[in-house]
Amino acid sequence: MAKKQDKSGTPIIRRRISITSADLLIRIRECGSDARDLRDAVHEASHALDCKLRIGYWQRPTIERAMKKMSRGDAIASEVEARAVEQIICERLNEPVKPVSHWVLVTCVESLKHQEKVLTPNQMQFAIEQAMHGNYAKAKAIDILRLVRREDG
Repeated sequence: MAKKQDKSGTPIIRRRISITSADLLIRIRECGSDARDLRDAVHEASHALDCKLRIGYWQRPTIERAMKKMSRGDAIASEVEARAVEQIICERLNEPVKPVSHWVLVTCVESLKHQEKVLTPNQMQFAIEQAMHGNYAKAKAIDILRLVRREDG
């Protein structure tokens, strides 16, 4: 198979870019996030992408307003995907992350505070674990990691 070449005929060499947790956290904060840590930043970035928010408008209140405009099913799916994506990225970057069971409990408590019935804890855990192995969460994780390479978003 012939290697790809640029216009001058020079072979194009694709290199893996090493991304650090700090690089990704800085880049997500540059997008408008006020996240406390990498896990939180990735979670909010996942929601921002689901809500199709422009880079620069990824503040938590903006994301929450956009999430409220989603249908109940889409909001639940976004939460499941966000939990899956944060697990995928934190594991990939060797960042400590609490187990899925912890985040299931957090999600259920949050839904009770907002008086919203979502999934049972068992359903939520199953959904997150399935999403972690699904192509959609993996693709979204790659999109978030690629933010580091974007200059203008």
